[in-house]
Amino acid sequence: MDNYNVIAKESAYNCGYDWLLGTHTHSTYWTETWANYLAKQYFGTKWLGMENLSPKNWQFYYPSKELNTLLKFAKFGWKGFCF
Repeated sequence: MDNYNVIAKESAYNCGYDWLLGTHTHSTYWTETWANYLAKQYFGTKWLGMENLSPKNWQFYYPSKELNTLLKFAKFGWKGFCF
């Protein structure tokens, strides 16, 4: 998959708008949650992120989720599928 053309660009735009508008939702945008999901799969039990937000763990709050098939196809076309 072409990380720069899709993921990095959308993540940067979302982060910029999030900062500009003060919405504080960037950590739940699809690029971030998918990156967290991939990191969690890679590191396993050594992954330091937390799925549930609380006042005590806010600095480790990294929601993670796998992308659904339709979003993968919409963003990456056939390159998003591993055969």
